[in-house]
Amino acid sequence: MFLKITESNALSIGKEILQAIAKFEPRVRVKNINVATDEGNQQYVVTLDLVIVAVPTSGSFRLVGTLSTSGFFFNN
Repeated sequence: MFLKITESNALSIGKEILQAIAKFEPRVRVKNINVATDEGNQQYVVTLDLVIVAVPTSGSFRLVGTLSTSGFFFNN
């Protein structure tokens, strides 16, 4: 069951994503994360700005995806 789409749940999802990346993917650093609500489509839009730690000159890159009852799917 998917909980109601709320700002509070978006914050919780963002925190969980940050913790999981820190724990399971030490090769990247999160510069920014945004989890926006999309109530009309019953989903969250997740935007991550990441830096590859081992290649500091590589700059950052952005991943955008949607989280819904169907799962998480990258948009880019």
